[in-house]
Amino acid sequence: TVQVASVAFSTDGKRLWGGGWSDRENRGKIIEWDVFGAGPNGAILRTIPDAHTGTVTSLAASPDGTLLASGGSFDFAVKLWDATSGEAIRAIRGHRDAIQQVVFAPDSRSLASASADHSGRSG
Repeated sequence: TVQVASVAFSTDGKRLWGGGWSDRENRGKIIEWDVFGAGPNGAILRTIPDAHTGTVTSLAASPDGTLLASGGSFDFAVKLWDATSGEAIRAIRGHRDAIQQVVFAPDSRSLASASADHSGRSG
């Protein structure tokens, strides 16, 4: 079972990502759903089982629809994912505590993050 702590819609509204942790393994997971898929909760398209150490605390989809950003609670990292394939692109480190929020700029070229270490970063 995954305890969902954060969610983000794709820009076209057809996909929904949920981030949280698995209560069995204490690993951060991301689940992607087809919002209009079969069943009352949509259809699961993919699961990224080891997205972060600890909870996936924040998710954001880039406005151009190509990237998903996630923030972690125990690894203090922001990670970028290919929104189509679910493949990891890179991890961005530098915060000293849990990531609280990630957000893309309107042009999808920049990303900002906020942390429980009371800092904000952008790039």
